[in-house]
Amino acid sequence: MRAADKAAPQRGGLWAFLVSRLVQRRLAISVFVHGSFGLASGALPILQVDAGLSVGEIGLLSAVGANIVGLAASSVVGAGMARFGAWRTLAGLCLASVIGFGVPAAAGSAILGWEAVIALTFIVMGTSYAFFVVYRALTLAVCHGERAATQAAALTGIDSLISIIAATAAGTVIAAIGLNGLFAAVTGLVAIGAVVALVVAAGPEVRALLHHPSLEQPQ
Repeated sequence: MRAADKAAPQRGGLWAFLVSRLVQRRLAISVFVHGSFGLASGALPILQVDAGLSVGEIGLLSAVGANIVGLAASSVVGAGMARFGAWRTLAGLCLASVIGFGVPAAAGSAILGWEAVIALTFIVMGTSYAFFVVYRALTLAVCHGERAATQAAALTGIDSLISIIAATAAGTVIAAIGLNGLFAAVTGLVAIGAVVALVVAAGPEVRALLHHPSLEQPQ
């Protein structure tokens, strides 16, 4: 993790570290990205029942998605972070998710087919597990001092709460704008997260470009 992601030692109350810009970037990512994944996961039970899947089939999908697909997605993200860094990997995950959720947003009634439901189940679980890996790396980078463990736990708890609230709100969103509308909203939120990740990842390069000698005014 680059030096810009290292937060200064925190002073004050337990929650004082939340005022740090570095921490607030992580919280913004949690809202836009994990919140959108929570919306999508909240829609899965409705889609699975409407597609006529049995309880056993839904359980099998969940087991495969959580274990095989989740492990594969987490491994890919881990390898990406080792090579490209956490923010660039997060941006790549967001861009892939925009495609993954953008297709069902534009699919109309085809989203109700069992093939589409199975694919969406794997997409939701894969992206959620992958997000946990990269988000954990990003949060640990800004937790320091005596309260590092507490801060990391707090950020993880806030992130989980955001996802739960979003999943709980999925039914209300579907009632208001429909299933396709929900996935359109998910796509838009993830796209915002991708922009945030790209801006943060490109920060050092942009600053270096702005201070390049060729841009200096002649004396």
